[in-house]
Amino acid sequence: MNNKPKSTGSKMPLYTHENNEEGSHSRRMTDEEWQAIVENEASYDGTFYYAVKTTGIFCRPSCKSRAPKKENVLLFRNANEALSEGVRPCKRCKPNGLRLPDEDWTRQIIHVIDMNYHEPFTLMRLADMCHGSPYHLHCTFKKMTGYTPKQYQKLQNQKDHREA
Repeated sequence: MNNKPKSTGSKMPLYTHENNEEGSHSRRMTDEEWQAIVENEASYDGTFYYAVKTTGIFCRPSCKSRAPKKENVLLFRNANEALSEGVRPCKRCKPNGLRLPDEDWTRQIIHVIDMNYHEPFTLMRLADMCHGSPYHLHCTFKKMTGYTPKQYQKLQNQKDHREA
């Protein structure tokens, strides 16, 4: 296996393994780094960045988003390394100082809904999963798609039932 993104049809990278292999910038995580992520330690900002394999997003250690599963975390020395691996910056903590374009964020939100549409979720949970505020996520998604996230989820459920 390699550490390059696996195509999912959307532009959302999904990572397929936990080990660092040649050509990859990611590295193994120490217990101290894991605690910094879980406790949102701002004192570690700039010393490393972490990406979540399941979302394809990278953050600062101080990011206030929900803590990821440890096995889904990749570490990088700087934001450029994370970007070179195909992961995108978090909308909440802006690890590279830039905002993710609305089109890319909307694709990410759609991917998360498509992968979880059969499960009930709140706007807060979706915002946590997509690293943004509920209000901003709702407004951006509606502006870009014409639907609210809940409306889109219902459409996916209806589509699934029609195909069954």
